[in-house]
Amino acid sequence: MRPPRLTWTNYALPLREPVQTARGTIVRRDGVLIALRDDDGITGIGDAAPDSRFGSETLDELRSALAGLQFSAALPPAVNKLPEWLQACGVSPYVHPALSFALESAALAMLCQRLHTPLHVALRAGAPAEVMVNALIGGASSPQRFEQAEAALRGGFHVLKFKCGGRGTADEVAWLRRVTERHPTVEWRADANGRWSLPEALAFCTTARGLPLEYIEDPLAHAHPESLALLRRETGVRIALDESSRDDVWRAARIANRVFHTLIIKPTIFGITTRAPALIAKAASAGMRVVMSSFYESSVGLSYVAAAAAALPGPTVAHGIGTATHFSEDVTEDPLLPESGMLRIPDVRELPGMLRSAYLRKLQLS
Repeated sequence: MRPPRLTWTNYALPLREPVQTARGTIVRRDGVLIALRDDDGITGIGDAAPDSRFGSETLDELRSALAGLQFSAALPPAVNKLPEWLQACGVSPYVHPALSFALESAALAMLCQRLHTPLHVALRAGAPAEVMVNALIGGASSPQRFEQAEAALRGGFHVLKFKCGGRGTADEVAWLRRVTERHPTVEWRADANGRWSLPEALAFCTTARGLPLEYIEDPLAHAHPESLALLRRETGVRIALDESSRDDVWRAARIANRVFHTLIIKPTIFGITTRAPALIAKAASAGMRVVMSSFYESSVGLSYVAAAAAALPGPTVAHGIGTATHFSEDVTEDPLLPESGMLRIPDVRELPGMLRSAYLRKLQLS
């Protein structure tokens, strides 16, 4: 069989409100949808949503790589052979991680059509049809954050994530305690975006003692192992590592030292069958949990991230993949939205039929 045919088109999705991160503000996501199609008409759709601030290539670099891409081989017959196929195509998950994820995703959808199996089941037999997700609490003021938390809990969420480090500790902890008193079963996840010094982190964790805090993600601006170990020892707080924020050597050393409780993986950066499996295995050997996180990709990319989350072994955890709610528009007719704190796992084989008509035309699929 001949190599698949590639088509692609750009997208730009505005967010309902800006999202603050440690490496800048996100107001819109620009990316590329790709389609692979073989001689039998089997089609797979992928999503490349790069952002060089978080460890991927730039959008211009991605488009340049796409323009020069030539497939030399047909798709492999098995999922575990995809990394070799990508390598043969000249696509490196280290140099072009977003493009690698998009091509890998589209190829996975095509393989699943041949296997007559949904992706999450192909990745792990018996994988669940839905996963728990956390809600993300934004808001510029404590009253706004309180109201958002109340709305999320009324909507069926149990795990709430909030950004911290940008306001006073006492004010932050006050609204958290107020919500917790009204909803004792809530679980909190804090994301400091690497904003704190060690004394600031110690002050927050001490003041927040007694709150049901599952973990704090990236608490320190200078994340030395000794400082992180001291923070955990002095306060008992569990610490999460966002894998996209550091290089491989830094990450491997911290996992080996068992500094972290939870490893957060963005498949858009680390793939599904390429770099992620080794990370997941290292985390498991160190007794760490793994949480899958979106990269504010479209509902196409999010569908593959959700499948990867469902395929994770181990205990049930809430994943950070309920992000389609933050877009004012999407590339699919029906965005992938959580319901009552759960996200159904879509069948990626059906993604061509879910796209809005304008994208179908641009991908030459209509």
